[in-house]
Amino acid sequence: MDRNIKNKKGVKNDFRGDIDEDRESSIKITFNDYAEQRGLNLMNEDIKFIKNLILDMSSEQRRSTLIKYTRIWVETMESFDSHIAVRKVNAGRFAANTWLRTEGVL
Repeated sequence: MDRNIKNKKGVKNDFRGDIDEDRESSIKITFNDYAEQRGLNLMNEDIKFIKNLILDMSSEQRRSTLIKYTRIWVETMESFDSHIAVRKVNAGRFAANTWLRTEGVL
């Protein structure tokens, strides 16, 4: 699988964190793929921010942190009271990034 895929905006992403939420599954996907499947539209700034904070984590810590990050983003987005999609996405991004910065790296 080519992990240097361009995102929807044509920007090359090379975020190589593997996610395997189902441990019995033999399929590994990149975090970008995992996040996109769940409705997250990661910007380059998000990727740089995440990479910087998880750099020193073990692979197991990275996996669990990225799964929780995604869950927080999606849950916040789904519960945010707005009919405007960009507001929901921004609320999810803010909640997930705040969690990662304050609690996720502990």
